[in-house]
This record gives sequence, C-alpha cells and structure tokens, in this order.
Amino acid sequence: MRERKTFGQRSRVHKNDSPNKKYFLVCEGEKTEFIYFDRIKANSSQLNISPLIEIIPVVRSYSEKGFSNPKKIMDCFKKNIDEQETGIFSYETILCNIMDYLHENNLFSKTKIKKLEVWDILKDSIESKGLEMTDSTGDIGSIYSCFNEVLRSLNLGDVLENIEEIMDNSKISYEKDFDKICFIVDRDEKSFKENQYDEVLKICDENNYSLYVTNPCFEFWLLMHYDDVMRIDREKIRRNEAIFKRRRFLDIELSSLLNGYNKSKYRADEIVLKVDVAIKNEKNFCEDIIALKNEIGSNIGLLIEELRRK
Repeated sequence: MRERKTFGQRSRVHKNDSPNKKYFLVCEGEKTEFIYFDRIKANSSQLNISPLIEIIPVVRSYSEKGFSNPKKIMDCFKKNIDEQETGIFSYETILCNIMDYLHENNLFSKTKIKKLEVWDILKDSIESKGLEMTDSTGDIGSIYSCFNEVLRSLNLGDVLENIEEIMDNSKISYEKDFDKICFIVDRDEKSFKENQYDEVLKICDENNYSLYVTNPCFEFWLLMHYDDVMRIDREKIRRNEAIFKRRRFLDIELSSLLNGYNKSKYRADEIVLKVDVAIKNEKNFCEDIIALKNEIGSNIGLLIEELRRK
C-alpha cells in the first residue's frame, strides 16, 4: 500500500510553518469510497473542512488489488508501516513497488509481455535464488542481483538505477502520534465475520487506528445524503439482498434516487454537497463502533464532523 501520488512526487513533511494533520484513508472498496472522498477533498472549502487537514487516499499495490476483507487489508497496511519503520522490506513489497513504478510510468508499453507474466518472471527470479517472497532484506544490492538482468531482458530498462527513489516514493508519510489512519469498511456478514470484526477493533485499539464502518455497505451511507432513506424498510436494509443481475437492494434504491448508479462512476459532487443531511440522518441509525457489528448504521458522519473541527 502507498499514498496515491505520481512517482517522483515527494511527500510533504511536517515543518513548523506547515503543521497540517494528515488523514490517511484506507478503504475496503477500490472505487466507490475513493470517488466519494475525492469529492469531499475537492469541495473541502464549501464543506467547511478544516484547512489544517490534508486528506490522503492510500491505494493498493499490485499484489493487493482485489482484497476486500477488512482484516486482510489492515494486516497489509500494518505490515507496510512496520517495514518502512525498520527499513527491512519483504521481496513481495519490493516487487509490488517496482510493478507500480512500471505501471505509472507506462513502461509496460515497451514490452509485449503482460503484467502478470512480468510479475511471475520476477517472482521466479527471487525463488530461483532459494528465497521466498515473504523473506526480507534491507540490502539494496540484493535487489539489484534479483531483478536487474531480468528487467533488462524484458526490455524494461535500468529501472533499478532508481530503486531507492522507487522505495522512497512508495512509503506512506505517516507521523505516528500526529497523523491519523482511518479504515473505511463495510460490515458485510459474508466477508467480514464477527470474530474478524473483534480482531480489527483490537488492532485499531493497539495501534491508534480509527475504524469507520457502514452496516451493511457504503451505499447505505450514500443513501443517508437523502431524506428518502428514512422511508426504507430497515429489515430490507439489513438484508441488502441481491435483486437483479447481482445488484443488491441498496444499489437499486440509490440508483432510483440518482437516476442511475454505478460503483465506479456516479454523481459524487451532488452527493457530498448534501453531507449535512447525511450527518443528520446518520444519527437516526447506529453510530457506535461496537454496536455497528450487528446494527445497521454508519459512523462516517462522525469522521466528517471531526474533519471540520480540527
């Protein structure tokens, strides 16, 4: 995992004249939630978000794409933070950073080999030396020996001349005890079991992370931006059953309000400008992080209120 930024773009560091607190958003979904918070960020002045706040999305690295279980996402994030604190990285992390660099710099266009094949070839180059992807190293020289000749043979150039910059740009510029880590997840009973919910709460408590949950899913939080949410049967909200072509009940309710809804493209600007309505409506449902394990509701409105107070 890493901050969403272009490679070569330096992370801002805290200085005495710029004490902005960073809120790092680690979302379960890779599209819907990011779209929403992008528009929150873009409309921050109009929404009275504090100018002393910097909202930073955290995106998945190559091998993490498709993860949807909140416990797994949290474990990955914690592993990344631990690695950058110690300077000792697993070969999987290093390989992910290289793949992200190749993708963002459009270097895959220089070879006819597909991304997955490049990943497999680089992975094989590690394992052929008797190493495992989970093995760790702090030795830049060992990274060169594993990957350099392979990347050249694939016509991907001398990428590893920039390995230190690649690793640096893949870090998360999180300052413990100053910045805030926010996990934004759904309480999906099928993919997020009760015991996992308890484990995630424990990890958050131990590491001073904040957990923001919508039960049953993020679409319910989006629906709260409209007073129509109060007329919807609560048992139907809780079940959120698949209705039509795998579309769930809340997707269809949201689509009827917006005259169309797609998880990867929707009228987010219209929605975020109604956030005061969502904050008000949220208080008619559960906001308690413990009770959200079993009760429908959300505490994302509490996050928005906090962003305004700072």
